Amino acid sequence: MYFNSLFLNPFYDAAREYYLQLNPPVEAIKKQVYPYLAIPHPKAPIKRKNIVYIFLESFDRAYTDERNFAKLTPHLNALKNRIDFSEIHQVVDTGFTIKGLFGSHCAANYTFASAKDMASENFTKNIVCASEILHSLGYHTYFIKGADLNFQGTRGFLRQRDYDEIKGRDEILAVDPSVHTNEWGVDDDDMLRVAWNDFERLNKVGRPFLFSLLTIGTHTPSGFIPRSCEGLEYNENAVPMLRAVHCSNLLVSKFIEQIRSSPYAANTIIVLQNDHPLFYKNAIDGGFGDGLKDERDLFVILDDDLDGEFEIKKRGTSFDTFTTVLGYLGILDEMNFGRNLLSRESLPFDADDEFFVNASRILPKLSYDKAVRAQQESSK
Repeated sequence: MYFNSLFLNPFYDAAREYYLQLNPPVEAIKKQVYPYLAIPHPKAPIKRKNIVYIFLESFDRAYTDERNFAKLTPHLNALKNRIDFSEIHQVVDTGFTIKGLFGSHCAANYTFASAKDMASENFTKNIVCASEILHSLGYHTYFIKGADLNFQGTRGFLRQRDYDEIKGRDEILAVDPSVHTNEWGVDDDDMLRVAWNDFERLNKVGRPFLFSLLTIGTHTPSGFIPRSCEGLEYNENAVPMLRAVHCSNLLVSKFIEQIRSSPYAANTIIVLQNDHPLFYKNAIDGGFGDGLKDERDLFVILDDDLDGEFEIKKRGTSFDTFTTVLGYLGILDEMNFGRNLLSRESLPFDADDEFFVNASRILPKLSYDKAVRAQQESSK
């Protein structure tokens, strides 16, 4: 009786889970995940276009749904010549910015990492990620965001993933001390202005490039309203976060249209994705929170070669996004736990499945060579 009551105690379950996080059964998990770990085999791109990859901070796909928020994101919704992947779900343990960026770039996640580990150039270099692949194919890799690059180890992540050029709050201020800042970093309108100048500069160099940027205007809990959106109202009863979303809709769509109306449009694809959905739901309370039931991710590819608007309803995860971009360019169809949704099925696991939880616990211990041997043995 005593032992039964012990094992049924919820504190026992919590303690056991914590122990397993700290001491995962590594070899058993490897046997589970190795059959699904895809070693990237990149090829020269069929479409050797520049990539502008826009990550929208804490952005819910539900914002773009007129049934939830009428006319909240009209400019983003009106973008032409695009593929909209409408069934993308955020993988467990990628629910804040650095992990969301890692999950997209690397099609994998990690549970624990010390500040020292994250700053190490060798952290998770046992796997290969999208920016590294593009860098190896001759792409100049660039990243900009308005916040401090040292926050959440972003600077270390970018260096690990072979980014050639990185800019955050301090770097932007060094270039242009006149930019306006908020408590989180440089306002999005000024960040996008600096980004545009760099986009033009890189185009003039003539080398293909990956141009990644991350907004901060919709950061929880209330977002930030830069000068360009002062006086822009969404709804007289709207909470600050919805005003911030409405502003981001305007600023980001203007940046996209600036690219698409430039001489560089034909040689550029643009990707829109949230780094993670809004997790602080109180940010949109006040009559609107009840409408936000949909936590699918935003993921859109824009290319002037596309003749119209297409919706892909195939189920996928946030691990499939950057992999799909590489697939769209003809570079590869599989990368780690990501799949190109244009030609492959996503892994057969829900985004919160224990498979992904386990894989994240042992990510730094995974080996491509051992995965290949395990796959060869299982196929005999």
